[in-house]
Amino acid sequence: QFASGTNKFHGDGFEVVRNTIFDAAGANPGFKSDGTKLGAPSINENNYGFTVGGPVWFPKLYKGMNRTFFHFSADWFRLNQKDTGTMTIPTQQMVGGDFGALLSLAKPETIYVPQGFVAPAGCTAPAPGQPWPNNVIPSGCFSTVSASLLPLVPHTSLPGLSNNATSEIGSLPTRQTNVGFSIDHNLTEAQKLHGSFWDNQWSNTQCCSGNAHFANQLGALYNLPRSGRGLVATYSNVLTPH
Repeated sequence: QFASGTNKFHGDGFEVVRNTIFDAAGANPGFKSDGTKLGAPSINENNYGFTVGGPVWFPKLYKGMNRTFFHFSADWFRLNQKDTGTMTIPTQQMVGGDFGALLSLAKPETIYVPQGFVAPAGCTAPAPGQPWPNNVIPSGCFSTVSASLLPLVPHTSLPGLSNNATSEIGSLPTRQTNVGFSIDHNLTEAQKLHGSFWDNQWSNTQCCSGNAHFANQLGALYNLPRSGRGLVATYSNVLTPH
């Protein structure tokens, strides 16, 4: 952003690309459950931009050669990275209130009626502190809030009771835009003015606090925006040429 123009117009452009087609799997890519090697990571990245600079020149109005110069630059960074995380979620039987599978674990886990539990109308429940029969909570004992949230719990996609679901999040985007502009003006051979302005905008979507890789209201997606701007103005004067 502090570069200066010259007496000739000049510029350049660039493009950097990374994606699954161009990337290699790596020296140790790991293996799938069937024993085959994992492929290249799922990533789509583009970084592109341009610069242009030269004398400030307006036909028939101002010719800035040897006097006034500008330089402009802009670049963009775009990254879409697949969320490959897994999560532990209740099975559909558990969503319906049946936690019987927990009793078959090496260390069985019993579900108890919570202390202070107030049974909704139509709910027949043991006394607080007592286990639910067969580890099953009747749906009639669900609170109104629970009943409204449980349909949002996704289905398991992997076997087992832990790490039993892959992420529902497609990709996690990162976006960055940088823009800079400089102008220089020679008052005399010894006195010069310089001004620069730059703007940097960055945002990143992250996932997932609490291991909730859900693509709905229960998900834990969050965005981290960052912004930066700067303005510099200088005056220089060469007192002696040597």
